[in-house]
Amino acid sequence: MILEQALIVLLTALACLPAVMASLNALRLLLIPSPVIQDEIALCQLRRILSLSHDMEVASGQVHFIYHGEEARISPVNGNLILQPGTQIFLTELDQCSFSVNDGLLYVSTVREGEVHEYALVPVS
Repeated sequence: MILEQALIVLLTALACLPAVMASLNALRLLLIPSPVIQDEIALCQLRRILSLSHDMEVASGQVHFIYHGEEARISPVNGNLILQPGTQIFLTELDQCSFSVNDGLLYVSTVREGEVHEYALVPVS
């Protein structure tokens, strides 16, 4: 009797195994970091820094500004968008990156693996 019950439980568990594995596989795909999500988080951090800055000016593919009383710049370097002085990396693995000002807003345009994206950052006065 106990052996029969154990076998029934084992067969039931084995029957459910493919459904459990398919569910875990779907969850695994959700846990892979998406470059789009990483970019949005980085852009939120960049917007925060720029919104706390003043004397912003776009020149030669860089943005120069004053942040916490110090001169700083954001520029593309070796396929990364970084904040200097120091090296705080915001966007990575970029093929191209440029800044522009349209209708009083600072925009950053990026190209990664042939996909072009343009993001509004902050108002520029």
